[in-house]
Amino acid sequence: MLAHNYCLLGATNEHLGVFFDVTSRTIDNWIAQHPAFAAAVGEGRAIADAGVARGLYQCAVGHEHKVERTV
Repeated sequence: MLAHNYCLLGATNEHLGVFFDVTSRTIDNWIAQHPAFAAAVGEGRAIADAGVARGLYQCAVGHEHKVERTV
């Protein structure tokens, strides 16, 4: 589904509205009224969010800093 794929890239409701040529309020209504659309958006965003969280974690634990002293 297009909404799912676009949400994988981090699309907000505003982005989806531009993509589908509707207002963000319409996207809100579609999410509330159409379970399949809501699921596609939610799953796409969950995967995108997990990727960001994983990347941040890897940066946090994988970063090594060598301290050099000058005299």
